Amino acid sequence: MTWWSSGFIHGTKQYLFHEYRELQIGERERLILLHSPIFYKKNVSLQRVLYHEILAKQFFRKAKAEEKPDVIVCCYPTMPFAKAAIRYGKVHHIPVILDVRDMWPDIFERVFPEALRPMSRLFLWPLRRSARKIFQAADALVGVVPIALDWALAYAGRKKSNRDSVIYIGCNRAVLSPEQMERELQFWSELGVTKETWNLCFISTLSDKSVGSDLETVIAAVNEIYQQNPDVRLIVGGTGDAYERLCKLTENMPAVVMAGWLNQSQMVSLMSISKCGVYCMRNEAGFKNAFGNKASQYLSAGLPILTSLTGFPKKCLEQNHCGIVYREGDIEDCAKKILYLYSCAQERREMASSAMRLFQDEFEFSIVNRKFEKCIIKNSVQGEEN
Repeated sequence: MTWWSSGFIHGTKQYLFHEYRELQIGERERLILLHSPIFYKKNVSLQRVLYHEILAKQFFRKAKAEEKPDVIVCCYPTMPFAKAAIRYGKVHHIPVILDVRDMWPDIFERVFPEALRPMSRLFLWPLRRSARKIFQAADALVGVVPIALDWALAYAGRKKSNRDSVIYIGCNRAVLSPEQMERELQFWSELGVTKETWNLCFISTLSDKSVGSDLETVIAAVNEIYQQNPDVRLIVGGTGDAYERLCKLTENMPAVVMAGWLNQSQMVSLMSISKCGVYCMRNEAGFKNAFGNKASQYLSAGLPILTSLTGFPKKCLEQNHCGIVYREGDIEDCAKKILYLYSCAQERREMASSAMRLFQDEFEFSIVNRKFEKCIIKNSVQGEEN
């Protein structure tokens, strides 16, 4: 198995390696880290576009020297990489599975000011034409949520076949040693966050441009609740172009802890002493049905989820009784829902148990990997021959 990726880390906007690298990470597993001399510091930027184009061209050039695989699995986005994978697959008669994780280019409409959004269709038409060709050429499509698969199939202009699947974004349930946990809990204690405080955690990139967050509604709701319930804390973990602005917004709000970037141990320890995970975004086309890795991490910690999303997350959480939905932008309703979890301890504990069951049944890595394994075998060259 050969994994193709980049030495650039999107979350921290830093290079792991400043050059092309090939690493042997197992007896039959290699990691190839592509390199672009151009990198980006802003998620929405020309540099990011050029970065993706350079990596896609490098992949196609380097892949020619590699042994032909039985199947190619390519994440979508990015569009340039998917296009390069499709091109390689057609040249060498290799089936290509596209793992659809985000609705590019449709979500780009939100970059345009509200008054110009009707005109965005004209600007985005070339990208939509490119997406249509990519999805039509793919041999199989996988969606991280049902709506993602339906969206890609609509672009492909076909109905779902037995080659296509919905496979959620999974994660492992991380566990810290007693020594690690004690060290991290001391870190949180110094920030005023303990097992005794009633904690909601929000872990995400803090961006004004690339993420349609409804975090400010939750901040205002928690600040309101704090007046009568001073043990309530909202811990915001993450950095981004909105970090400084949010720090200024909350500097006189003792209920809100701006923790900055968190490492894995800090995230795990925070979730272990939290009562709820916050997954709040605006109900725009690119986010309404999103259920990303942070949501599955909350489930892995047995945390009920507070969300503003009315698409797939609402349906999933309500059907499985492991979360609660507030009205986006409605501070009063958000405060009401948080107070419900705060006041109804037994109900919250039942939601926590349901969250853990849902994780174990659908989102745990071994479950996700088995589903992907079946999908790969079904769509591989050998699978076709059998």
